[in-house]
Amino acid sequence: MTSTVRARIGLAILALVAGLLGAVPAQAQHHARLSTELAADLAKHPGAALTVLVEGPQSEIDRLAKAYGLTVTHRIASGGTLTGTGRQIGQLAADGNVSSLREDQPVFGMMAVTTKSTGADQVWGSSDGKKKFGGITGTGVNIALIDSGVDHHPDLNSRILGCVDFRSNVPSSKNSGNECQDEYGHGTHVAGIIAGSGSGSNGAYMGMAPGAGIFSIRVLGANGTGLASDAIDAIDWVIANRDKYQFKIINLSLGHPASERYQDDPLAKAVERAVHAGIVVIAAGGNLGKNDTGDPVVGGIISPGFTPGAITVGVLNTRHGRSNR
Repeated sequence: MTSTVRARIGLAILALVAGLLGAVPAQAQHHARLSTELAADLAKHPGAALTVLVEGPQSEIDRLAKAYGLTVTHRIASGGTLTGTGRQIGQLAADGNVSSLREDQPVFGMMAVTTKSTGADQVWGSSDGKKKFGGITGTGVNIALIDSGVDHHPDLNSRILGCVDFRSNVPSSKNSGNECQDEYGHGTHVAGIIAGSGSGSNGAYMGMAPGAGIFSIRVLGANGTGLASDAIDAIDWVIANRDKYQFKIINLSLGHPASERYQDDPLAKAVERAVHAGIVVIAAGGNLGKNDTGDPVVGGIISPGFTPGAITVGVLNTRHGRSNR
């Protein structure tokens, strides 16, 4: 067989293969990247109801819902959440316009630091025990605190700039007049760490930036958990209202386990949008440094703290450990 004949046979085979591939719908060749948890749930519970985060304009959210028989359960600025059976979500994952999917998982609060262990009190410029400040105290810096809310407290009464409630699973929460509340206590705790004046303890316990302003944005409920979609909605609201309230920082002492790359994680992507808008984002590193048996967990940083744009805070133990000496 001459080289010319072999070349012609090879081209014929390639044409045949190309024809066969061309007969397969392009959409069937696509499959969105899935978070570890979603992939496991689709495999184990194909008939169970699942809710996933989808990004895109509202017209695209409506198209996807109609095409695959899904229900739009929550609309946010960057897209929305769609609910359906595992089989329907599997069909959604094959849509050519869907690049990645993850469930609308719970986020939960994390934070525990003190001013002395971080050295914050060393930059206040206090000249004596009465805390006559002359240094850096956060004055003029407005912080969007996305958490469980902030309750009335002597340390914080002069620090709170405003409150808004983004809990989608509490329909009457928005504009109810109860936005400046904290049924769980975590947000108040974090607000005190950030900007507590020390009034409630005669100056004994003060926040890290006692001159900063706090705008409370409520996404966590009475049990300390909330939805990732609500946190994303809150971040996008801060971006949209940055100039109105002069927001310079977003504090996110909350998150969920990171099980996919940050480029596919909707919460991490919301943080990146905020950073690109000129807002500094502080995120918790998380409390996943050890497992239940006490063994260290490698890569235990939670989302959105694992995204490059965030300043991630964690790995601090203010208690004295057992001495080996």
